[in-house]
Amino acid sequence: MEAFQAQTEAFAEQVEQELRDGTLSFPTVFDLSLRIKRLADDPDSSLADIANVVRAEPLLAAKAIRMANTLSMNPYRGEIDSLKDAIGRIGLSTLRCLAFAVAAEQLARDHRSRQMRLIATGLWMHAIDVAAWSFALARALDRPNPDGAMLAGLMLDIGQFYLLARAARYPALEGDLPRFAELVALWDEPVRTAVLETFDLPDSIIEACTADPTARTEWPPESMSDIVFLATLAAEAPNPFDSLLGLDNRAALRDTCIAGLDRSKYDELLEAAQAGRLLGIKTVLNELLAYLELARMSPTELSERTRIVLTYAMCGFANIGSLGILIAGLGEMAPTRRAEVLRLGPRAVLAGTLATLSTGAVVSVLL
Repeated sequence: MEAFQAQTEAFAEQVEQELRDGTLSFPTVFDLSLRIKRLADDPDSSLADIANVVRAEPLLAAKAIRMANTLSMNPYRGEIDSLKDAIGRIGLSTLRCLAFAVAAEQLARDHRSRQMRLIATGLWMHAIDVAAWSFALARALDRPNPDGAMLAGLMLDIGQFYLLARAARYPALEGDLPRFAELVALWDEPVRTAVLETFDLPDSIIEACTADPTARTEWPPESMSDIVFLATLAAEAPNPFDSLLGLDNRAALRDTCIAGLDRSKYDELLEAAQAGRLLGIKTVLNELLAYLELARMSPTELSERTRIVLTYAMCGFANIGSLGILIAGLGEMAPTRRAEVLRLGPRAVLAGTLATLSTGAVVSVLL
């Protein structure tokens, strides 16, 4: 316990000193994300400049090229093997999220302690869950900049990520994880604010990440802050530090934020987002995984009517994988018409999706 106390004091002193001096020392992987962000915001920088920075992290470069060559990103052209072309294809917004994802994955792997690796992995899963819900809620509410809401959800735990990375220098902290979680809870807010300001993110994203969670949320949610807060309530993956502290107050926070409102409006919003998520799984992956996810959901997550409509709306083979099979099969059968197959393939997926959605719409009218 003496070692834990000594390293706790040293850890707190280091964090306090960095905040006071404004010299946050980012791990290499997070520093790369910061450099990419600054270059992306610089109007004088080029794709070649950004590509040169990305090359410093081979894993990020490989993931960017692999993403650019996926069927959804590159349905018509030949193979992309240039990092500059890959970045141009996936876009800078996607690259920034990808860089942060690579940083979080490496953070989880770099910790020598198995317990710390599990915490880092759990924290990343929570961040992904909140980001996905933020995007889905912004789209369901037809709010501008759903990509910004997703980035805000992704950055919500950035302070905890930073503290977790700094804790790697103090191995004794894992000796009492609940006390370490208390330390993280103490420093989370000031560190998160400092990191967000260092990243020079838009004010709307910074406000969304630093908003007071006890404040009453407007309905329907208008600001990005309200959307991200609702996403934290809807997310299924728990924050591991909250679990270590025994905190499970999401139900109370939810009731506070929608106090005085018709609870059915909130439930309808979550249902719409969940339905969109399932349709996204069906389109990007396949209908089998979407049905398995639907079966996993508890009866309270979706109404019986929504389940029946989704059962029909997801009943089809219009997905990215089927498109690949279609292009490969017909391309071999009629090689001289490969270009025509490539041109019509995505339209076939769209037509198939609209057909199953139409079936779901008819069923919803009949119910």
